[in-house]
Amino acid sequence: MKVRTVISDADEEIVISCRERNEKIVFLEGLIKNSIAHNDSILLTSGDLQFFIPIEDIIFCESYDGHTVCHTKDKVLNSSYKLYELEKILSPTFSRASKSTIINCREVYSVKKNLAGPSEIAFRSTQKKAYLSRSYYKMFMERMNETRL
Repeated sequence: MKVRTVISDADEEIVISCRERNEKIVFLEGLIKNSIAHNDSILLTSGDLQFFIPIEDIIFCESYDGHTVCHTKDKVLNSSYKLYELEKILSPTFSRASKSTIINCREVYSVKKNLAGPSEIAFRSTQKKAYLSRSYYKMFMERMNETRL
């Protein structure tokens, strides 16, 4: 797959040329549409309701039983994206905390380190908790320090 940019005096337009409209193309279309139309927000659902949630309102995202959910301070909403897709969509203030969790570093209040198992992460303005696996600990703490500066 090639990516190229052509600069011209015409109106801005994004064109995807492909042999067939496959899963990868549909994913790219979704990323582009989400980025352009919703000003740093993401489409999440709860039942039949659709919400356009600002990315900075997301505290963490987790995946379990084949489903991906995003947590805000007061809601748990379903995402149609896989966790690895969300990792690409979300801003650099988000960091992987385990195989099944991505956390917004700006929302972290405390990290309770546990040498024998996963560390516990508490968030500002909510009682929700997430867990930081030992294998992601160093990378996560580096991202936390970058974000805090």
